[in-house]
Amino acid sequence: MKTKTMLKNTGLVLLLALGMASCKKDKKTETPTPEPVPVVSISIDDLKKLSTGATVSVPDGKKISGIVISDATAKNIDAKTVVIQEAADKSGIIINFDAAQTFAVGDEVEIDISKQTLAQINGEIVLDKIPLTKAKKLNSGKTIAARATTADEVIKNAASWDGTLISLSSGLLTGGNGKYAGTLEFTDTKGNVSSLITSGATFENKTYISELKSFTGIVRVNGNAIRVDMRGEADAVKADGAIVYTYTEDFQSGVNTTDYKAASGQIWPLTTGNWMNANIYYDFSTPKTGDGGFLTAGRKYIYLYGDVAKLHRIITKFGNKLSGVKKITIKIAGSLDVSNNNGTTFDPTTNSYIVNVLGLKREANPISSSASGALIDDVTFNDQGSFHTITIKIPTAADLLSKGWTQDQIDYFMQNPNFIFRVSTTISTNIGGMFPAVIEKIDFGFDVKPTWAP
Repeated sequence: MKTKTMLKNTGLVLLLALGMASCKKDKKTETPTPEPVPVVSISIDDLKKLSTGATVSVPDGKKISGIVISDATAKNIDAKTVVIQEAADKSGIIINFDAAQTFAVGDEVEIDISKQTLAQINGEIVLDKIPLTKAKKLNSGKTIAARATTADEVIKNAASWDGTLISLSSGLLTGGNGKYAGTLEFTDTKGNVSSLITSGATFENKTYISELKSFTGIVRVNGNAIRVDMRGEADAVKADGAIVYTYTEDFQSGVNTTDYKAASGQIWPLTTGNWMNANIYYDFSTPKTGDGGFLTAGRKYIYLYGDVAKLHRIITKFGNKLSGVKKITIKIAGSLDVSNNNGTTFDPTTNSYIVNVLGLKREANPISSSASGALIDDVTFNDQGSFHTITIKIPTAADLLSKGWTQDQIDYFMQNPNFIFRVSTTISTNIGGMFPAVIEKIDFGFDVKPTWAP
């Protein structure tokens, strides 16, 4: 039989237990909210050092900033891609966003790259598939001075200079058949680099000036290929006096009258204007027997055969149409045609072709030696079946004066610049039997487009 005291104590214990249970039930356990990771800036150089594999994830709490050096408006880069550089002497990086971007050259941008992908693509370290929402513009109108360098230095430093702006000076731009198309090549005195023109670029297929004072672009790496990609057409600055317009005679409109035996002084109305035959043996012809290996089938060329003096001359009769011409380029070869060689063999160890260009000091018909003067020294080559490109710069009045021309002769030539293209060989077999020279084209280059040009 329980006593009253025992019952009282038991009740107290139960009340205490219930109270404790009630306290535990009322008290809720909540998961602590983690403190946000502070986002701090990292240099592009340090960011690139994190790239230890094909792809790595950037640590949390990282951001980069830089000045935009690519040009979205010229479209010579993918619409989703931007290139930023920290400063003229600092690193740059290519950033591929997940959507088309519209950042302008000179914009200062900041990009949160926390936990984003740093990838190695074709030899470049790039930030890949970055949400465009992670980028914001801080300022505009900033500038990055292009690093002045040479082609060989670009190649040596391609890994560290990738994604930076550089400038090359005094060189030639080639490729693309004279137009901004495909992969071009820029050559300076130290080497050469390629330059990609993206399909859809605003200046794609425009004719470019080959002779450049400077060539600026962004260093890009694609496997073993080192490129300097232009941002826009203004990155190719023509050299002072560079050729901007080329007038070409390709002899396609030439017509034979009586095979290749025609009277000296005959006038040919060709594409560029009237030309004159100063000797008696020539031929407008598709490739002769033996020349099919290096000439284009079906295309017409002018063959020059010469006379007993081993000489042939063709002359421009353009009046003053060539006023202002600065450069002439001749593409010429020794023909392999032996149909008129009378059994004589051309020996490259002892025989050669000789080319010269003369200027007309005065009008003369027929041409006499006193009517013209050599503008260049003789150019020789001693092979056949291979084209040679001969380029001459038109002498200035001072140059001609030093060559012994009188002032009247100089004035006449400058006002009516016409030329004699003289070709001879050191071997001749009979009249018309000289080993022929074949000319594909003659280019007349101007540094200012003539008013008559289309």
